[in-house]
Amino acid sequence: MLKRLEVQLQICFSPADSQKKFEEWLGTQYFYVSQQGDDLGQRMKNAFIHAFDQGFQRAVIIGSDSPDLPGGLINEAFLYLETHDAVIGPSIDGGYYLIGFSKAAFLPEAFEGIEWSTDLVLRKTLSILEKAELKSCQLPVWSDVDTLNDLKDLVRRNQNKNSRSLRTMSYICENHSLYCQLL
Repeated sequence: MLKRLEVQLQICFSPADSQKKFEEWLGTQYFYVSQQGDDLGQRMKNAFIHAFDQGFQRAVIIGSDSPDLPGGLINEAFLYLETHDAVIGPSIDGGYYLIGFSKAAFLPEAFEGIEWSTDLVLRKTLSILEKAELKSCQLPVWSDVDTLNDLKDLVRRNQNKNSRSLRTMSYICENHSLYCQLL
C-alpha cells in the first residue's frame, strides 16, 4: 500500500542496530531513521521533530500495526493538513492509527502524559489538541492489530480480497495456511 502513495516515506525503526535488516526486508529505496526515546510518545515526538528538521511542512505517522490501512486515508490526512493544524485517525480500541501535524502547528505536548496502549489514548490526545486550540480533524475509525482477536479480524476482513498483495496476509497464509483455512 505504501509503495503506491506519492509521499516520501521514512521508516522509523528499532532497535538502533537493525537498519540493515529493515533494508533487506523493505528495500533501500526508503530513508531510515532510528527511533529515539524511552516510550512510544517520545519516539513519535522525536520522529516529527526529525521530519520537520528535514524541511517537511507536513508529516504523518502511522504504526506498523494496521497493515491493511487504505492508502486513501493517508492521502486524505495530507490533504487535511493543507487546511488543518492536526489530523488523527482513531482506532477501534481507543487509540489511534495515524497522527499528523503541519510544521507550524506541531505540538510536542500531544505525546506527553499519556498512558500508551490504553483505551484513553485518543481521548487524552484530542483533549491536548483542543486545549492548545489547534484546528484538527478526525479520519474514519480503523482497526489495528494488538491482540490475537485483532489478528483474526484482520484475516477475516481480507480473506475475500486479493489479499496476496498485502504482505502480512501473504505471510500469514504461507506460514500458517491452516489458520487461514479455519477462518
